Amino acid sequence: MTIDEKHVADLLRQLEDEPDRPSRIDLARAIREARRRRRNRRAGAAGAAALGVLAFAALPVALHPRQSVEPPERAVVSGAPTPGPASPSPRPPVCKGEYLPVPVKGRSLVTGGDPSGRWLAGRLYPGGMSHPIVLWHDGKPEKVTLPGSDQRMLDVNRDGLAVGETFVGNRSQAWSVRAGRASRLPVDGGAGATAVNDTGRIVGFRQVGDRQLPVVWKSPQSRAVDLPLPGPRWEGTAVGIGEDGTVVGKVADGPSGDLRAAIWRTGSSRPELLPLPSLPDGVAFQFAPGSLAGDWVVGTAYRELDPGRARTGWQLYPTRINIRTGKSVVLTDPFHVEVGNDRGWLAGQARGKVVVLHTEAGLRELPRPGGGGAAVGAVSSMSDDGHVLGGQLDLGDLQFRAVRWTCR
Repeated sequence: MTIDEKHVADLLRQLEDEPDRPSRIDLARAIREARRRRRNRRAGAAGAAALGVLAFAALPVALHPRQSVEPPERAVVSGAPTPGPASPSPRPPVCKGEYLPVPVKGRSLVTGGDPSGRWLAGRLYPGGMSHPIVLWHDGKPEKVTLPGSDQRMLDVNRDGLAVGETFVGNRSQAWSVRAGRASRLPVDGGAGATAVNDTGRIVGFRQVGDRQLPVVWKSPQSRAVDLPLPGPRWEGTAVGIGEDGTVVGKVADGPSGDLRAAIWRTGSSRPELLPLPSLPDGVAFQFAPGSLAGDWVVGTAYRELDPGRARTGWQLYPTRINIRTGKSVVLTDPFHVEVGNDRGWLAGQARGKVVVLHTEAGLRELPRPGGGGAAVGAVSSMSDDGHVLGGQLDLGDLQFRAVRWTCR
């Protein structure tokens, strides 16, 4: 497969200008989507969460030695003016957790969700390496069986179209699921799908030897098209797609290169690398994007603890970067961000795998279902309005259950 720059530009422009289905314009929804427009998934989070592993990085990561989650310090905004008089403190959301019903007994978790919060995707653990997919619509589960092993759906759109991957013969395959029916996405070689928007455009990667290359599918029936990279050694995967067709990817200059966020805008044939954010005590040496939330790329910035020496420890900073202006907003309280929305809310894991939510009111622990303290586990989806989050609660002894949090 070769990259035709004119074809790529035309394709990205079509993602904005040529919907595949009849228009269903709802003025109130259009206003909401204009404000939000985000994709909200972090590719690959579910596998590490299932193993109970918080994969901060390949090298050891040193965090501030805090024994519990505390209110964060002021966010660092690159190029921000001097703040004026303090405004009244916003009210923190009140959140409640509940276990999601499952069609078979055993372990379960949530791996993704749609912008409305009505759809959640997850998988079941009946035993062995094969994991049936489960899709919840308004809390009601539907089981879907895919071939292979390590099955997972990483994103869902408002129509219930879910996308993800399985492993068949030690090679990943990209799949979509709609109305209980699974279809393999057309692509050369191994591949995986990571995100889908409400028009049915899908992004992900294809595997070429040891390299991953970012790709886009115009529809579940269309063949994947390579997205161009900054140079011949670069590699990576697309991790999010906006409603206007803008694609965000996680890329690096070679297998040992530092991670950067790449943006493919509609009508453009080449990617842009977003600037690395300014951090307290310096500039990030890498930024790992996880999702696209409206005009904001959500991810984690990394700073070396001892610059100039071998990388023996990193400090993590939850970060948002605006794709229109390049402005970054960096939180100074350390937690590993998994998902976010266009309101600026972020969710992820703090020390001890405590599930946390950061809003205008600061950082809060999400509760266990039924109360009884903070939830320990993972979060993998957040609705546009922040009212619904999906994830898992770790119960100990490698046991975990799918959880939905509602916040008001």
